[in-house]
Amino acid sequence: MLTIIIPAYNEAGRIEKSVSIVKKTLQSTKIKKYRIIIAEDGSTDGTYGIIRKLAEKDCRIKISHSDKRLGRGLALKKCGKLIEGNFVVFMDADLSTRLNALRSMMNELKNNDIVVGSRYVSGARYKRTFTRLFLSKLYNLIRMVLFPQLDVKDAQCGFKGFRRNTFIKVNKKTKSNGWFWDTEFLIRANEMKARIKEIPIAWEGDKKTSVRVMKDTLEMLTGLITLKLKMINLLF
Repeated sequence: MLTIIIPAYNEAGRIEKSVSIVKKTLQSTKIKKYRIIIAEDGSTDGTYGIIRKLAEKDCRIKISHSDKRLGRGLALKKCGKLIEGNFVVFMDADLSTRLNALRSMMNELKNNDIVVGSRYVSGARYKRTFTRLFLSKLYNLIRMVLFPQLDVKDAQCGFKGFRRNTFIKVNKKTKSNGWFWDTEFLIRANEMKARIKEIPIAWEGDKKTSVRVMKDTLEMLTGLITLKLKMINLLF
């Protein structure tokens, strides 16, 4: 059994199509037993109404709903009680990552605790604006300087797989509720000796994404520096 988690904030324009693509991918990958959790995070554009109808038509679709926006990290944490099976994969609602990587991810989860979809390892392909690429590379460079023990080149890609127990256990240690959740989760998992594997993906950014480039990058950098200071006992 596999659980797919799709975080969704103001995704009314594409969530139905995205869920349909995910279901078709699971079918073509011959994964018959699965659950799709849509982590609806206080949307204001009718997303909740759309996914309620999807869930009414398909019992494999479950909803984790919030009346107000919690942030990416907390929205993902809330899904813990709805997870079924031994494996969890989360992916962004815009499906920027081509889902042909799902088969490779599931194969790697047989021998690893966490599998990270990466835009920056050999074999990966990506398409994004210069500004987003520059800020992403800069963030990952700073992260590697501050936390060199985490041997991951792309901490923030929204395509990751986990063993269920690892996902739940590491989440208890992860404090971030926002975009920094991805990075902190991997840092905490590495501390706990989790086996982490990066795989190349094909990725194309969506211009309609809810990511606020400068603001969210600043938030992640603040989280990164704050976590480092806490770990060396300079901040309490």
